[in-house]
Amino acid sequence: MITNKNIFLFAALIFCNNAHALFNNTPDIPTSGEIIIYGQKECNNFFGKIRSGMQKDAPTADKKYFSAAKKITKLSCKNVDDFFFNKIEHIYPEVGDLEDLEVLDLSSNKLTELPAEIGKLKKLRSLNLNFNNLTKLPAIIVTLKELESLSLMSNKLQTLPPEVGNLENLTYLDVSWNSEIILPKEVCNLKKLDYLNYESAELEEFPMVVCSLLSLKKLNMYSNDIKFIPPEIANLQNLEDLNLSMNNITFISQEIWDLKKLEYLWLPDNKLISIPAPTVEHKALKELNLSQNKLKTLPHEIDSLINLLELEIQRNKLSHLPTTIGNLSCLEKLDVGHNELTSIPRSIGNLKNLRKLSVNTNQLLYISKELQSLIERPECEVHIGNHKYSFRRYINITDEPILPALNRGMLTFRHPASAQFFLSEIMDNKKFMEYMLSQVTTIEWVELFEGVTLPEIQYSACPGNYCESEKMYSIKCTSECQAILFQIELMLNKSYREQMVPLQILDLSGLDLHEL
Repeated sequence: MITNKNIFLFAALIFCNNAHALFNNTPDIPTSGEIIIYGQKECNNFFGKIRSGMQKDAPTADKKYFSAAKKITKLSCKNVDDFFFNKIEHIYPEVGDLEDLEVLDLSSNKLTELPAEIGKLKKLRSLNLNFNNLTKLPAIIVTLKELESLSLMSNKLQTLPPEVGNLENLTYLDVSWNSEIILPKEVCNLKKLDYLNYESAELEEFPMVVCSLLSLKKLNMYSNDIKFIPPEIANLQNLEDLNLSMNNITFISQEIWDLKKLEYLWLPDNKLISIPAPTVEHKALKELNLSQNKLKTLPHEIDSLINLLELEIQRNKLSHLPTTIGNLSCLEKLDVGHNELTSIPRSIGNLKNLRKLSVNTNQLLYISKELQSLIERPECEVHIGNHKYSFRRYINITDEPILPALNRGMLTFRHPASAQFFLSEIMDNKKFMEYMLSQVTTIEWVELFEGVTLPEIQYSACPGNYCESEKMYSIKCTSECQAILFQIELMLNKSYREQMVPLQILDLSGLDLHEL
């Protein structure tokens, strides 16, 4: 009678027999030239069979096995399931006799050292030692002249042997997750190295030896403790991908923009307050990620990144965006969520290729007609929510934002965004300006303008004969809000305007103006 219990026992018997066979049998040499060894017992059997086949008086079967083993090109020693298979702790010297081996994968084991005989693998192109317990590499590694890829992730290495600099064909080097590992100066001899993974190595400074790797195309230094990017970064003229996410970077050298081939620049989760302004057009950059920093502004010259496709600046402290952002004609993705924006520049309507826009969790006071047009564009995904005011209140506004209130001759400004819009309207619309001049008798500034006073005219003695009068008259605006007040009062307040008649110097230096 067949019962569930019988079925279970039958299946368990089959499974256990197979597992027992796998542990104790020597793996066959496949015709594909690739072999996978599971667990230490199978590893012992495999190399034991090779050791036997090398003896003069070895059985014919063992000699044939050794002869076939010498022709394999890929060997993987893996641990598939911790419950049934032992992690490999030891690799035998006979590995050096696999003379045709091109790929050796010893990852995810418990190796603490490598046999020196590994240096005999003259054809080896890839060596994967990730996730072991290695504390050093044998210097004999220098003989692996064909080696192209060396993976050392998550070991206990503190440095590499200087001889690593002689691996003239090495293109890929991964030393990530080795605590405080320091690369020897000899790595600068790796003329073909184009990818270096230096992630999570607890680096406190940008290692200067990296700036000597002139062939680098991709550099990953994710999750370290680096404080600044040095000017010498400009040496890496072939760099295409730079990841410095999750560091403590507060300063970036201007030379970052000298990397003319750079396509991807990742700097999220740092402590940047500002970024340097590009001085010339940068044609290569496609993605720029500055999210989760402390940025208060973006440089006006952001439009120098003429081929930028993705710009992520969410979770900063931006109060406004430069109007030049509308010149990024190739932009497809823009994320400015979780900032302190009160408005989005109307120039955003110029971004005809925009496919995704996020302005979540800001302090927008209105939805401009340009932003509304993006919302209505079928091919553009727009995320707007968590405003200072309800989105529904403004969703139907398709003309211009709300102007400051005018009540019985008193014009009330409650926010800089409203004042900025008022300025642009009064400058662009002659009839509107005439109407305001005829109606406004008093200007009231409230909320964010509280504590901001109008600049007063100052004078000083005129030195020598530099001017006809004896006094030199000037005013200085000390903040953006004060500059806004000054411009509006100058337009609408006749008595204030008359006070400015002798003005000779207008000082707006040191402000963070993005439009005037």
